[in-house]
Amino acid sequence: MPQGKVNAVGGPDARGGDRTELQKWTSPCDAREALALWAEAFGEAEAALEAPQLDGSEAGENLDLLFALREDGVLVGTLHATISRENPALCGLSGMCVAPKYRGRGLAGRLLGDMLKELSARGVRTAFLGTDNPVAAQLYRRFGFSFLPGSNVMARYMGDDAADGEFRRFGWAEGPFRLEEGSPKARIPLIPLALHRGSQLLLDANAGLLSCAEVTQRSCMGLYPKYAAIRQAGGAFFCAWDAAGTLGAVASALPMGEDVRADFFCCDAFYPTVSGLLSMCEARFGAVSLWIARDDAGKRNCVEQLGYHPAGERLLPVGRLCVPCVSYERPQRR
Repeated sequence: MPQGKVNAVGGPDARGGDRTELQKWTSPCDAREALALWAEAFGEAEAALEAPQLDGSEAGENLDLLFALREDGVLVGTLHATISRENPALCGLSGMCVAPKYRGRGLAGRLLGDMLKELSARGVRTAFLGTDNPVAAQLYRRFGFSFLPGSNVMARYMGDDAADGEFRRFGWAEGPFRLEEGSPKARIPLIPLALHRGSQLLLDANAGLLSCAEVTQRSCMGLYPKYAAIRQAGGAFFCAWDAAGTLGAVASALPMGEDVRADFFCCDAFYPTVSGLLSMCEARFGAVSLWIARDDAGKRNCVEQLGYHPAGERLLPVGRLCVPCVSYERPQRR
């Protein structure tokens, strides 16, 4: 990993014997060794999700840090952090991995502790990570992380409790709103929005997102790739931000044969942006239809006020569930 190196710090391992070296890198960096370790631990597909964040492709939108532990020149552990440039108080953690033969020596705790000190020094206030591993969760709890309700996502609020963090982020919006096409800028701010327990059941028909108040949300750093996949399939997504760097609403549009399906979700304070976001979908694709869960009365009322009319009923498969939906359309604007 010859590029982007910040520094290297030696130190004793938990046995008090051999010395390990902690290397700190910023993107872009050559992360082939780390990616190989992650592929072995997590699988090729999950490891591949990390590559765009470390090769510099997203350097304009996010700051990525890679911590690597070496012993006798061998890579034995890693931890990856992504800090949002739009909202530098938010960070996502991934790639926590210690090679099997080096486990049980406190190396994961050293990686996490050093990373949290680095993040605090950089002004990060909230860090997110996802895990379904009970042993890993015990480690994260020791460092102040706790599970967000209805999810496998853990959060650490540095100086704020969870309730205060949610209220500051979604209790109101600091205008003016800014609407723009989605990009990797949304990678980290999307996490708290998707985990926000609002009034909507079906968040996004195109991304297959349901409220964590209804089903367990198992994704954290895997949320943004759902929107990258929409773009790769010929669709697009659009974001609404406030002046504080809060992502409060997302709309997506996905071609489906001769039709284009659109959907949106938002926190309550961002409902005024829905009209503009859907207009951006129409400007890109022409007429769109909306699939809205039959039980999402507030969302249905919103689109009806915007001139959309019920056009039929649909069943939307989301994982093992089928969500009863009402499709909405409106006449093409001239």
